[in-house]
This record gives sequence, structure tokens and C-alpha cells, in this order.
Amino acid sequence: MAGALRQNIALSRAREERGYVDASVAVDIPSNVSRVSVQVPPWTTVDEAQGFDRQSGSQRFVWTGAADRPTLKLTVPAEKPRPGAAGTTTVDVGEWAILEAPNLLTQWRHRGEEPTFERRLVVDDEGIASSDGGLVYLGPHREHTRRAAGQRIRLVEPRAASLRESPDDILDALAHAARELRVSGRDDEVVGIAAPTRPVNWGPGGLHAGGNAFWARDSSRLDKPNATWVHEYVHTRQEFGTDASMKWIVEATAVYYATRLTYERGVISADECHAALNASTCETDALGAPVSWSSAHVPYRKGSRVVSWLDRQLREYGTATLADVLASMNRYSDGSITDPTTLSEVIDGGTDAIGFRDFKRIVAAAVGDEPGSRSFRPIEKQLNSAVNSAGVPGETSPPGVSDVSSDPVAEPVAATDATELLDEAFGERYGNEVVEADGRIDEGTVFGDGDDGSLIEESDVFGSEEDDGGSVSDDDTTVRIETSGSDVTIGGDVDDADVERTESGISVDTFGSTIEVDTSGMDISVSTSGGTSTEVSVSGDGISVESSGGDVTVSTTGGIDVDGDVSVSTTGDSGVGGDSTSGLGFVPRDRCDDGEPNG
Repeated sequence: MAGALRQNIALSRAREERGYVDASVAVDIPSNVSRVSVQVPPWTTVDEAQGFDRQSGSQRFVWTGAADRPTLKLTVPAEKPRPGAAGTTTVDVGEWAILEAPNLLTQWRHRGEEPTFERRLVVDDEGIASSDGGLVYLGPHREHTRRAAGQRIRLVEPRAASLRESPDDILDALAHAARELRVSGRDDEVVGIAAPTRPVNWGPGGLHAGGNAFWARDSSRLDKPNATWVHEYVHTRQEFGTDASMKWIVEATAVYYATRLTYERGVISADECHAALNASTCETDALGAPVSWSSAHVPYRKGSRVVSWLDRQLREYGTATLADVLASMNRYSDGSITDPTTLSEVIDGGTDAIGFRDFKRIVAAAVGDEPGSRSFRPIEKQLNSAVNSAGVPGETSPPGVSDVSSDPVAEPVAATDATELLDEAFGERYGNEVVEADGRIDEGTVFGDGDDGSLIEESDVFGSEEDDGGSVSDDDTTVRIETSGSDVTIGGDVDDADVERTESGISVDTFGSTIEVDTSGMDISVSTSGGTSTEVSVSGDGISVESSGGDVTVSTTGGIDVDGDVSVSTTGDSGVGGDSTSGLGFVPRDRCDDGEPNG
């Protein structure tokens, strides 16, 4: 019997330098192995190597018998490059860290029977790691566990986290998904981490990494379509690989099942489920051509609509379901399909990457048919249209959900550039936490795709300190929204910020807050109240300031040019700072010393 080649990795936050962790790697080598090479990622620093020889100018280390148990000592950055990811996805804040264990490509030469390869991960500090090191949490925490459908579900609650939902409710939702999602691909264990929203500006609302681990922001809700906790769990059950033409199905099926399972638990209505899976945005994008997608939301929106329609079509066709299709894709990828009568012949090219032609054959085989047949042709035609061109299925509800409305699903109206930008975020249910339809910003919400040419670059909403009862108060919340294209900044300590989109632009109401607005090319209306009522309006017609009590100050370091009638009406003093010119002889009454607005 062949021995096992074991790669043992121990992680520790022993170093004082924030943002990095220490990793010790030791390799146990069976007697029939004559050579081992280990490739270290380029962003990882090798501090010491014993028994390994470093190949010149590379991150490759080779063992040829110089030591019984060769070792490496590494410095691993908590934040590593993640292609296509927006914002922060892994981090070390000092008190705690969420990161991925270093993935060390290991190759070997052997005589006789090939040894097995094992990767063992040990966390020296207080923390938890998934079995494959896809995600690691280091720091003080509590762990909550649940067993469901033969799977152990581990929920990690960092001490710094402020869970919006209770651990029991989160585990209930995950256990329900474990039981009801019958697509195979179920690991013995899954790890979910509640990522503290503060002080990190997370990019996505959640992240799946490795085979069986994910994190979701601690502010994530369970009572919304596409609940993040369930969405990320669904990703742990997707073991198949795809080529570019089927890339969309990964997020499409995660959105679909996260929404449908949430409905089946009774925490969203049929109307909400129907609306979430019938979005009309992105419908002209071809799902199979990701390089031409108009938005990263294409698979979440159009893709989820297509798979919802497909599941219903399959059930009306016979006894097959979308879950049967995904189970076949998973079984193919893990090599367990060997019988030609059970789909081994439906995959083209001898590769694990499933393409669109393969997908159609799997769908057809699931219902006992084949592509091109007369009975399968209606489904195939619609799939061709949605994946290869601008086609989109008509509105339909997923199986078990009544068709609650024949009216089109309403989409926000974009009247100005800035409004159009925020339309990408308002009411969003895909990938990130939601912003309520009335414009209220949920705590912890992060919009957009980061530096990847996003519409919304960044948005932070941070709550205040815990109150006496240990819960997070909504008072004194800081809100910042930055957009590229319109340069809109809204900032201040906001008790309760409401953002309203209108045909005139964006209206922000706060109660006792300071708001800064820097804009070009749009109208801005700002109302604040804090003992006084002050209204500032900027429009194509000019600038108006109205105050029912209190001082109003307008200051500038660059001068104020006024062409047209100017009127100032206030019950207090009025000051204009900076140089001012006017063809109408307007003379400022006062000047601000620092040239900065007074409030």
C-alpha cells in the first residue's frame, strides 16, 4: 500500500506587524518519493527554508532527499490579490483576521504505486479553519454548530461581530438549505464566518472560498430574497467547473435557490419571490458571452430568471428538476459518472469544464431526451436565445410559487446621471446587502464593483457603539457615498439618513447632521433640521438658501460668480467668504476667516 505525502501548514498571528500572518510548512514524504517541489504564491514571502533548494529567480522550492522532513517558514499577507473581486475580501485588523491559507502547488516523482496527497491545516492561535484552508478565521470568537442532512454546519461568530440575525436563526436557514438542496456535492462539514462589518469596508456581501467555507457580513439579513447566508451556502454545493459560456450559471443558481429556499421557509412573500426572479434589467445581454456583459449583475439578474424558468419547464415536462441537472453536473465533475447511460457520453471534449453544448445535453438527458428532438426543441430554443443572444423568458414564478402578477416587474427610473448610478444600488438584492426600496440605507451596505470601473465606487454605513443592552444603536450613524462620474459625496454623523431618488436628482434628509455635497451635472436638494430648518437647493436655475432660524453662511476660496438675480432671506446673519464678483453690484455683508462653510 502506498504511503501519503502530507503537507502540514500551521498558521499563527504571532508577529506584531498587522496585515500579515506566519505560516510554517512541513512536508512528510513517503519512502518511494524521490523528488518534491513546492510552488509558493508570488505575494508570499519565504523567510526560511530547511531541506529545500530554491530554484534561481523563482518561488519554487525543490527537495531531493536532503532532509527527512523539509520545512518552509512563510509570511502571508492577509489581503491577497483576487481577480475580479471588488473591495476587501480578506483582512487582518489586529484583533482578528479572515484570510485564506496559502495554496502551495506541490508536485512529486515516485517509484511504484503513487502516494496519496493530504493537506493538513493547524491554527496555532485561537481560530477556526475550513478543512481545505479556503477560509481561516483567527481571533476571539464563539462557535455554533448544527447537524443537518449528514453535514456538520459550523457558524463562527467573532467577538467583534454584531449579528443582525441570531445564530439559531442563521443555522436554521443553513440546515434547511442543507436538507432541501438535493444537488449532491454535500461536504461532511461547512464553515460559515460572520464577518464584522466594522471597521472593514467589505467589497461583496459575502464570499465563498475553497470547497466548503464562506463568510457573510454580520449585518446580512435572512428575510430578503437572495439571502446572503443561503446564497453563499449554495456555492459550497457547486462542485462543477464551467467554461466561459456557462460562467453565468454559478451565480444564477445561487440567487435562484437562495431566493426560493427563503420563500419556502416562509420569511418572504410570493410577491417578493416572483419579483426577485423576474428582473427585466440586463435582459439584452447574452449570458454565454461574459466579455460583452454590460454589468457584473447579468448572471444575478437575467441568469436567475432563466434558471427559474428552466426549473418550471423541466417540472412541467416530466419529473426532472433543475436540481437533477446540477446534481449531474456535480457528479460529472467529481468523476462519479461512469455509465454511458447516465450522462458520461453527454460531455464534449473530455474536460471537466462544462460548456453550453454540454449543459443542453445534460438538461435533455435529465428528461430522457436529447438536443434537437421535437419534444425538447421549445426548451432548447429558449436556452439558445437567452445564452447566445438577447432573448429572455417571459415572466414566470418558480415551481411552488403562484404566478402572482401579470404586470411587468417595475424598474427604477433614471432621470439624471447620478440617479442612474444609484439605481444600480437601490433595491439591489444581488450579491450585496440590500438597500430598501424606500431609499433607506441599511447598516453595513457596500455597493458596486470597486476599482474595476464600477458605477458606485464605495459606500460605508457604520453604526454607533453598543447600548446598555449590548445591541447596536442606530444613532449617530456615519454615511458616505462616493460615485465616479458625478462626484457625489454625502457625509456626516447621521442619525437616520433617507435618500430619495427623484426626477430632479437625489434628495438626502438627515436629522441633526452635517452633509457635504460635491456634484457636477445634477441637481441637489439638501434638507437638515437640528433646532433650525435650512434648505439649500442647487439647480439649473441657480442656488437658493432658505433658513427658518439660524445663521446661513456661504464661503468659497475660489470666488462666487453671479449672473442673474440674487436674493438672500434669513432671520439671522448671512456671510459670504471669498472673492465675489457680480455684474449687478452685489456686495457681501461679511467674510469668513477660514474660507470654510460654517455648517
